Amino acid sequence: MNKKRIFIIAQDDKTFKYGVGTYVKEILEHGKNETAFEIVLVLLASLHKTVIVEKTNNNTKYFYIPKPVVYDNNQPDILSYSYSKALYVLLNDFFTIGENDVFHFNDVTQYVLLNDIKAYTTAKIIYTIHVSLLKTFYGKNKVLQLQDFSREEDGEDSIYKRSINTEIQNCELADKVICLSDDMLDDIVNTYKTSMDKVQKINNGISPQNLSYAKREIDILKRKINIRPDDFLLLYVGRIETNKGVQFLIESFNTLLKKGYDRIHLLIVGDGMLKKKLEKDVCGFKDKITFSGYVAPEDIYQYYSMADAMVFPSLNEQSSYVMLEAMSFKLPLIVTNITAFNILEDNWSCLKARVTNNAVDLEELTSKMEVFIGDRTLRNRIAERAYSLFLEKYTAKKMFDQTYSDLFE
Repeated sequence: MNKKRIFIIAQDDKTFKYGVGTYVKEILEHGKNETAFEIVLVLLASLHKTVIVEKTNNNTKYFYIPKPVVYDNNQPDILSYSYSKALYVLLNDFFTIGENDVFHFNDVTQYVLLNDIKAYTTAKIIYTIHVSLLKTFYGKNKVLQLQDFSREEDGEDSIYKRSINTEIQNCELADKVICLSDDMLDDIVNTYKTSMDKVQKINNGISPQNLSYAKREIDILKRKINIRPDDFLLLYVGRIETNKGVQFLIESFNTLLKKGYDRIHLLIVGDGMLKKKLEKDVCGFKDKITFSGYVAPEDIYQYYSMADAMVFPSLNEQSSYVMLEAMSFKLPLIVTNITAFNILEDNWSCLKARVTNNAVDLEELTSKMEVFIGDRTLRNRIAERAYSLFLEKYTAKKMFDQTYSDLFE
């Protein structure tokens, strides 16, 4: 009998630097210990390869397919119809695909390959929805969404409508649809009309962290990025974009400085469209705010270790790996009261600031940061409770088992 295989389909784009990349990394990290499976990571449109590369490490195979040289590096449609058709042919040249295989797709633009796997093989298909297209495109404006979908005009549909209709097709073709939040589950079942029998909410998970740094090491790390060792360090990690709320964090931090909090520092780790603008906005107190830029996943943990608290003022989130990483490092969290953070309880396993009319309550966010700065005992208590919750529900093993076990029964 052939060994069971899991093909994880991912793309070498900006999403792979953040949540999707972490998701795949955690599956691979835990999966290397699963002797019942062989795992194949198929990384599409790789910018760093010029030929197809195949390599194996333990029970994991890495299969890199380069981006076509005829495409410009900024070409957005990297998974065009012709490219996707070629992917199916290439995979069949290297693998005999059958009923012992599971294909795990992670992006709406993979729909042509997903459709071919469904049409021409007996493999099972998992489709994970990492980002809510409905909320990304329409926010909470259901009226705008309905207008777009009911509009009958000559010519092409809007890119919003086409993308969502494609995702609906992906859900129809998949044997299992994974969502990461209750909100997304509701959208899949009630808006996409996907059968409830195939939809499952599975929490993101990460491996428990065993890294630790001595105080001397942390002081050295701080000095490297011009942070005074004794400063209270507030940390933000993630994309620097409007829906992440970094602009509100900076405004609240500036309020703390005006109140006389001198021994504090804000470290913003990540990159994004707002980065240059925000760097200009803080030029008057740039010695108190550090933008590190993008940090590779293998290096990010030293930043968690040096921080005193994490502030994550997101306006729209489905399931946050940054939150889980902070929990696993026993780093006390300040988050917003959006549904994605419902797993954390205000004043128990985190502190929360309200979001009203798509804006973070600045007074409340500032107040929560003041509480953490002044109360080490509370910070430690909240961090310990969040860590216990993480071990109970949000490990990579739990995520892996729930994702694949039922498809191989």
